[in-house]
Amino acid sequence: PEILSLRSNEILTAVIHGARKEEPSADVQLAAIHSLYNSLDFVRENFDRNGKRNYILQVVCKAMQNASVAVQVGAFECLVHIMNLYYDKMGLYMEQVLFGLTVVGMKHPDERVALQAIEFWSTVCEEEGDLAIEAQEAQEYGDVPETESKFFAKIALPEIVPVLLRLLTKQEEDAEDNEWDVSMAAATCLTLLA
Repeated sequence: PEILSLRSNEILTAVIHGARKEEPSADVQLAAIHSLYNSLDFVRENFDRNGKRNYILQVVCKAMQNASVAVQVGAFECLVHIMNLYYDKMGLYMEQVLFGLTVVGMKHPDERVALQAIEFWSTVCEEEGDLAIEAQEAQEYGDVPETESKFFAKIALPEIVPVLLRLLTKQEEDAEDNEWDVSMAAATCLTLLA
């Protein structure tokens, strides 16, 4: 990762160029989105800069609305990974666009997209659960936690809970008991929200 970090700007420029909505080939966009996912661990410096972070998230958000379902799924996977790595940088984006896009994603007719949109909120819940534990431990030691919760899940409850409850009813009659589906993902997310 250190060597890759030295070249992160060049790598990111090429990846983002391929992921843009102006790219005519969905296959190129999908490959670029997968490359972006794989490069997120070593582009921290880019996420520390507002302009670069804005552009990366703009490209990901547009990919979440792509005509290609595969590109949409890849974009949601990126968003889940971004939230996992860069939670502390996501406040503005959550307020302005991600709440809406993820709710739309959870309602998507293609289960692959819906599953990733639900996974996004499960990831938010897990991150905020970890932050609550860290805050409690810091308080016990008289410290301040390194990162404080922004309570995205709590704020989003009125929007996402009704959608998740509807998705609970989407269980396929012929589905295997252990097959991961939208209904199971919604139940898991609701459990994490509780």
